[in-house]
Amino acid sequence: MKHWTHLATACLALAACGGGGGTESPNWNLDALEGSALGGPGGGTGSPVVVAPSPSPSPSPSPSPSPTPSPSPSPAPAPSPTPSPPPVTACSTLALCDDFESATAGAAPDATRWSVTGPNCFSGAGKAIVDGAVAHDGSKSVRFEPGGDYCGHVFIRTPVIDTLGAVRYGRFWLRLAQGVGDTQVTLASLTDASQSMPGQSAELRLGSQSGTLMWGRSADGASLPSLSPTGIGLGFALPALTWVCIEFRVDQDGGTIQTWVNGNAPAGLQADGTPTADVDQSWIAQNPAWRPRLSDFKLGWEAYGGATKTV
Repeated sequence: MKHWTHLATACLALAACGGGGGTESPNWNLDALEGSALGGPGGGTGSPVVVAPSPSPSPSPSPSPSPTPSPSPSPAPAPSPTPSPPPVTACSTLALCDDFESATAGAAPDATRWSVTGPNCFSGAGKAIVDGAVAHDGSKSVRFEPGGDYCGHVFIRTPVIDTLGAVRYGRFWLRLAQGVGDTQVTLASLTDASQSMPGQSAELRLGSQSGTLMWGRSADGASLPSLSPTGIGLGFALPALTWVCIEFRVDQDGGTIQTWVNGNAPAGLQADGTPTADVDQSWIAQNPAWRPRLSDFKLGWEAYGGATKTV
C-alpha cells in the first residue's frame, strides 16, 4: 500500500481545507499544528470573532401600556452548529510549515524539522522518503515505506507541538494507493505524556479500522467513533488514489477533539465532552478524566494486522 502526505505545523492559526466553512489556501501542501493558551481563534471554535463597541442608545418616549400577550409555547432548542475549520493563515506565521519542496527527492525530509522514527520500537527498516513523482500541489510529497519486521513502522516526527499552548490544531493531506479495509492502521500519532510511562509512550492515534477513519488511545484501547455499525457509518471511509485533507483540534484542558475531512465535520469524529451513543460515549466512559498532554506530532504508517505494506 502506498501513502503520500504533505504537511506543515502551525503556532497561531490554521489554513482550512475549504468546503465546510473554510477558505481555500494558495498552497495546500500543508499540515498545521496550533496551540493557544487562550483556546485558539474565535474562542476555540475556529471562527473569527469581531468585537465592536455598541452604539449609544437614542432617547425614546415612554411607551403606552399595552395588553399583556398570552404566553406562547417555548421554541425547541436549536441544534448545536457543526464546527467549522479555522480560517486561512499564512505559512510564515506558523511554528512549522513544510511542503517538502526544498527537500531532495529520494532523501529523507529536512532533518532540522523532522526526525524519522517510530513510537516505542523502531528498527530502522521503515523509510520516509521525499517523493518527486507524486504530489498534491507543487512537485513533492513524503512517501512512507514500512519494513516487514515487528518494529518496521515509520513516522516523521516533530517536537514543536510541545512548546505550544493547550489547544492544538493539525492539518495534512494524504493519498493512499489502495484502501485500508478493516485492518487497524495509524496515519498520525501524538505522544500523550499524561499517560506515558518510562520506556513506553502512550499515543493518541488517528488512523483507520473497520473501514472508517478513527481516533484511538493506546493506553486504554478507546476508539472514536465506537466501532459499531452505527459508529462506523458516522465516520469517513478513506478512498484510494485521492488526496484527502484532514484537520483536527485537540483541547487538552477540556479533553475534547474536533475533526474535519475535506472541510466537513463527520459526526463520528467529534468528542465534545457530552456522551453520544456510538460516537464518544465509550470514549468518555473508559477514561472520564482524560486530559492529554501532547508532546510531539508524527505522520506516517503503522499497521497492527501483520501485513507488509509499502506506504
